[in-house]
Amino acid sequence: PSFELQSFFGRANINYKSKYLLTATLRADGSSKFGENNQYGYFPSVGAAWRLTEEGFLPEAISEFKLRGSWGITGNQEFPAGSAQTQFGPTGDGTALQQDNVANPNLQWESVAQWGIGFDYGFLNNRIKGSVDYFNRTTNDLLFRLPAIQPAPNVNYWTNFDDIEVLNSGFEFSINAGIIETEDFTFDVSYNMAFLENKIKNVSNQFPLGIPTGEINGRSLSGQRAQLLYDNQPLYEFYLPIFEGYDAAGLPIYKDTNGDGVVNPNFDGPGGASDRDFVGDPNPDITIGIALNARYKNFDMGANLNGAYGHQIFDNTNAALFYKGAVTSGDNATYQEVNSGAAETGGGPFLSTKDLQSGDFLRLNNLTVGYTLDSQSISTNWIQSLRFYVTGQNLFVITPYDGFDPEVNTNKEVDGVPSFGIDYTSYPRSRGFVIGLNANF
Repeated sequence: PSFELQSFFGRANINYKSKYLLTATLRADGSSKFGENNQYGYFPSVGAAWRLTEEGFLPEAISEFKLRGSWGITGNQEFPAGSAQTQFGPTGDGTALQQDNVANPNLQWESVAQWGIGFDYGFLNNRIKGSVDYFNRTTNDLLFRLPAIQPAPNVNYWTNFDDIEVLNSGFEFSINAGIIETEDFTFDVSYNMAFLENKIKNVSNQFPLGIPTGEINGRSLSGQRAQLLYDNQPLYEFYLPIFEGYDAAGLPIYKDTNGDGVVNPNFDGPGGASDRDFVGDPNPDITIGIALNARYKNFDMGANLNGAYGHQIFDNTNAALFYKGAVTSGDNATYQEVNSGAAETGGGPFLSTKDLQSGDFLRLNNLTVGYTLDSQSISTNWIQSLRFYVTGQNLFVITPYDGFDPEVNTNKEVDGVPSFGIDYTSYPRSRGFVIGLNANF
C-alpha cells in the first residue's frame, strides 16, 4: 500500500558574538501509516554551545574548545504501510480472501528521546583536533506486531507499548592529528571510538516470559529460538542452553542452570523449567574507525579500517550443516566437529552455546596507493597532471570467528520481531581491486 507523509517545522537560531550559540526546533510530522486518531507526532529539540576560545582566557596552544549540549525527540514510522487498517489477502490456494491484519485506529509514532553533552577541541592551530561526547537515548511507545487475541481470526495487528523502553547510552571519542607536515612528507591519522551499552526494560509487564526471536534453521532445529527480549537485558541477547561437552554415548551435556536436577534445554522463558540462560550479546561494546593518509613527494597512500569488539555471533551454519553425523550421510563436517567426541548419530544438530562465538574483528576496508605526474614531468602542454592508482577493498580481516564474515546479520525475525547477530549460509564478502588513472587537462 502507498502512504503519505506531511511535515511542518520551525527553527530559531541565536548567535551572540560567536561565543554563545542556541538552536531550537519544533517538528510536526503526520503519516498515513498510523491510526486515524494519532497520525501526527510533535518532536521538539534544542541545542546550545559555548565557545570558550572566544573568551580570551585559554592558553594560546588551545585553538578550539567548545562545550555542547542537546536534547530532542524524534519519531519512527519504519513499519509497513496500511498496518493500522484492516487488510485482506488471498488464502494459500488463492481461491478465497482471508483477513491478514486487524485495524488499530490508535496506532501512533514510536518516539526516541535523546540528550547529550560533549566538547570539541583543537590544539596547535587545530593540527590536533577532535571531539568527546556522551549520549543517552530512550525509545518509547515501541511498535510491535502481535497475533490477535482469540477468538479473533488467526491474524496479526500492530500496537504500541508505552511501558516498554529501550535504553542506549555511550561515549564517543574522535581525534584527527597531523603527525608529520614537511614539504616532501605528510602523514595524518584519524581515529574514532565508541563505547556502547543498551538494554530493554519492562518487557515482562506485557510478556511474562519475554519476547522470543532469532529463528534457527536446519534439521532437528526447526522452531528453535536463540534470542530473547527480556527485562534489563541487551537487545537480542542470546538465550541458550549452556553446552558442557559430550557424555560417554556422545550425546550433548547441558548445564543445569535452574538447579532442579533435571536438564531441559527446551525454551520456556526465565523462571520456567528450561535450563537456558542469557549467554551473549550480539551488540558490540566498542566500535572503532581508523583512517591513515600519507604523502611522500609524488606518492600518496590512504587506508581505512573499522572494527568492533565485545559481542557474539551464533553460527547457525555450523550448527545445522557441519555436525559430526553429517559425515555418515556423505556430507561435510569441520575438523573440530569430527574430533569433538560427539556420536555419529544422535549427537546433532542441536542448539546450544557450542556454536556461539566471539564476533570481534578489525577489517582493512580500503587501501589506495597512487603516484602523480605533474606538468613538469609530462612532455605535453595540454595535460596538467596524471595520477595512477591501485585500490584494494576488503584486503583482510582479523577475527577469531571461523565463519565467512564476522559482519553478518541474517534475517531471523520471528512474528515481525527483528533478530541480530545470527549467521546462516550468508554469502561471503568479496575482495576487490581497482587500477585507475586520473587526468587533469
